[in-house]
Amino acid sequence: MAHTSVGLVVRQQGWFRAHVASESVEPFALEKAKAVSIQPTGSFRVRVLIGRGPVDYELTPEFLFWFEHGEQEYPVFQCPSIGPSGAGLKMSSRPRKIVAGENDVVAMIEISVVQPVASSFPQVFEQQSQGDSGDGPAALVHRLQAEAATWLEQAIGLYALYQYPIVWEPLGVHPIVGFVDIENNTFRLTTRIEADNFIPFRLNAAARARDGELADNGLLDLSRLSDGTLHLPLTLLQRSLWHRNIELRFLETFLILDYLTGQRVIEDAGRPEREKMFDVLDAYVRSEHPEFQERLTALKHVILQAPLRQRLGAYFKALGMEVDDRAIGRLLRARNDLAHARKIDDAEIAAAEVEVRQLAREALRRELSGRGVQFEKPAGAT
Repeated sequence: MAHTSVGLVVRQQGWFRAHVASESVEPFALEKAKAVSIQPTGSFRVRVLIGRGPVDYELTPEFLFWFEHGEQEYPVFQCPSIGPSGAGLKMSSRPRKIVAGENDVVAMIEISVVQPVASSFPQVFEQQSQGDSGDGPAALVHRLQAEAATWLEQAIGLYALYQYPIVWEPLGVHPIVGFVDIENNTFRLTTRIEADNFIPFRLNAAARARDGELADNGLLDLSRLSDGTLHLPLTLLQRSLWHRNIELRFLETFLILDYLTGQRVIEDAGRPEREKMFDVLDAYVRSEHPEFQERLTALKHVILQAPLRQRLGAYFKALGMEVDDRAIGRLLRARNDLAHARKIDDAEIAAAEVEVRQLAREALRRELSGRGVQFEKPAGAT
């Protein structure tokens, strides 16, 4: 590469309140958290900072996309990114801080890369629109951000496995993109907003909030859940609101459907045929290969159980949901690709995540309704 005085800086920082004796570490070195190391260039590097508080460190603002409601004042059973017509896409920002007391210990794991670029790169990048693709500056930045995020998640996972107290309480992930003047040793931040496909609605709760309490009757029938059969899927559902990793969000949401399907007794027209098949296999193994009898007996439940695709289809039908078999196939293919570490296209997993999210929320709505759990409808709804 020709000589250049400009470096593209991409950093992903994970911040944590660590479960570490505060007297065993020095005060947190905030100046190091702000510092940008220029060398080496062209490769990802990692560093971990740790220190005791007090810490009051302001990060760059967080930019949020959200939908403004068009027709409904107080929506019920709506899905993030999908909702009533007439809603406009908005954006807002809010400040972010890392705050820790004097008895707290803060850890920061950072993945970063400095990539030498042409002197015209910053200007071209900042002029490109959000949807620009191809091989230009925006595409390079997006790729480096994604790779840095993957490395960061793996690094955090290693600490979670070997030294979990270091990452005991997450305080947030902080992505940074900017440009460094290599000759003058100066750094300039630039903001590039990357939207997820998990965009919430901003709720207008004015008519339901009274004296600091929310009077929406949302938990009026909570006692009807005392048997605990919906505890796991409802827990997974609320966890998905906080996941920023789309693959993890998809898998946990798919698990909701898998769990609900297993909880319901569904008519299985194909079971008698599979039972006959097992009897044939069982008789053959007992006669010809008795040494495999124990293994075959252990696999009996697998052989007799209907394929998940068939069970999901029967479950949706039992709930009165019309779900195309091809849609079920798409979700299973995405789940299997992720579970078996096969490459999956970004657009494919994004579409599958939205699809499984809609199905899981509708299935839970119907499961709750069947248990007598009702929610107050918005004013004017029928």
